[in-house]
Amino acid sequence: MEIMNNHSIDVVADLVATKCCSRDAEVILLVELDRLSVESTVNKEQSVQICRQDKARGIASSN
Repeated sequence: MEIMNNHSIDVVADLVATKCCSRDAEVILLVELDRLSVESTVNKEQSVQICRQDKARGIASSN
C-alpha cells in the first residue's frame, strides 16, 4: 500500500494527464494485489467493498 499526499496527487495527475483523481483530495490510497487468479478476484472485491464502506469518493481499478 502507498498513501500519496496532495502534492503527489498533483504530480501524478499531471504526468498521467487523466481525471482519475480529484485535485482537492487529501490522500490517495493505492492497493496493489498479487495476481493469483481466483484469490486476486476475491481480494479485489474485498478491497473495493472496504473502500465503499469507508466512503471513498472514487474507486478506480486496473486489470
